[in-house]
Amino acid sequence: LLLDGAKLSGILIETGEGADGGRPVVVGIGINVASAPEGAPYPVTALARHAETSVAAVREHLSERFARWYGVWTTDGFPPVRAAWVAAAMAAGRPIRVRIGGETLEGGFGGIDEAGALLLDLPAGSRRRVLAGDVMLRTG
Repeated sequence: LLLDGAKLSGILIETGEGADGGRPVVVGIGINVASAPEGAPYPVTALARHAETSVAAVREHLSERFARWYGVWTTDGFPPVRAAWVAAAMAAGRPIRVRIGGETLEGGFGGIDEAGALLLDLPAGSRRRVLAGDVMLRTG
C-alpha cells in the first residue's frame, strides 16, 4: 500500500492444505502508523506524517473493513473483491521489481488476474504470474 508514492503498509498472505480438504488462509498486515523503518531501499512513510491517528483507531478501522470485504468474498466470491482491488491498483505499465527468493524480476505492472496473482509484464514481451514475492516500485 502506497501513500504519496511511499510504502505505508505490507500484506503477507499464506495458504495451506487443511485436514478437511479446505484451504486455510493466514493474512498478516503491517502498517507504519507512528513511524517507518529507516534504511529501506525504497521510499517509506508513516500514517502519522499524513494524518492524526492512533494504532487503536487504525486497528478498529482495519478490522471493520477486513470484516466487510471478507463478507463480500464469502457471499459473492472473489470477482467483486478483485474488481475493487483492480480499481485501486497502480496504473498498468508502472515499473516494478519483484523479489522471489533469490531471483529479482523487473517489468511493468500488468494487473491482477482472476485468481489474485500479480501479472508482471517482462521486458521481452512475455507476462509472468507472480503468486508470492516482495513487490516494490522501480525507481531507477
